[in-house]
Amino acid sequence: MKIDPKDIVISVESIPRGFGAPSRVVKIEHIPSGVFARSGMERSDHANKEVAWKELQKRVKAHYKNPPKKRFAYAVGHYWDKDKDSVGCYAYGSEVHSGTMEEAENFLKYVKEESPDEDWKIFMLVEVPR
Repeated sequence: MKIDPKDIVISVESIPRGFGAPSRVVKIEHIPSGVFARSGMERSDHANKEVAWKELQKRVKAHYKNPPKKRFAYAVGHYWDKDKDSVGCYAYGSEVHSGTMEEAENFLKYVKEESPDEDWKIFMLVEVPR
């Protein structure tokens, strides 16, 4: 997997070490995934950057290979009309549910079995900024 240079932030941090001079640590963060790597064991910032870069590549690859199961608010529904300006949601105790994508897909499968006449979809609920 190739990481786009626009998606990373490289910074140098000073980490206190007891009574001695602070250590310089290079931190590289991949913004889209939130994954980061640090290195401070080498003699120069350039060498630390190389070590952190190799570690970041491994971590980003692992992140996308097996992404964390994040919970989100969702509803299973279908569009009422062709204009797609209103949605009818399936209610099973509540119209809005919270769970992982796997749980949402399982619920969608259940809804499609219960009511196969409609084109059911998963809708993620997000806050509207005002």
